[in-house]
Amino acid sequence: MKIIISTLMVLSLLVLPVPARAQAQTQAIEFVFPIDQTQVDQCTNDVVHLTGEGHGVMHFFFDNSGGFHLTDVTHTMGPLSGEGLPSGNLYKANETVSTTANLNSPQFELTMVMSEVLINQGPGPNLVAHTTIHFTANANGIPTSNVMNMKTECVG
Repeated sequence: MKIIISTLMVLSLLVLPVPARAQAQTQAIEFVFPIDQTQVDQCTNDVVHLTGEGHGVMHFFFDNSGGFHLTDVTHTMGPLSGEGLPSGNLYKANETVSTTANLNSPQFELTMVMSEVLINQGPGPNLVAHTTIHFTANANGIPTSNVMNMKTECVG
């Protein structure tokens, strides 16, 4: 998955100063951004240059005890499009990243779910990828869980 804006937004929000009036109020940010990326189709070994636009909506708040809570969904706006090399096949792609984070320093929980479909419009299968990342740290800041599950399939 190439949409990394969610992770960058989470990290940048963690270092922002918080005015007192923002405590316990949900804030929302909506953003649109260009996507220009290259990836390898693991089903055909094509190198695919994809372009298009992404869209994200992030909700976050700081609770009354200083905890930070965030949910974010970032996805492609319509399919990305590109051409594979060396095949010359045209491709379409859809990507989604959902992020949930809760921080009550040093206790922390982060879950990211990423899904991608890379559709080969020529002969050959389509790539379907799904990744789940989950990380937690306890009240002492000690990691208690670190999970990464990845599944990639060639279908069609």
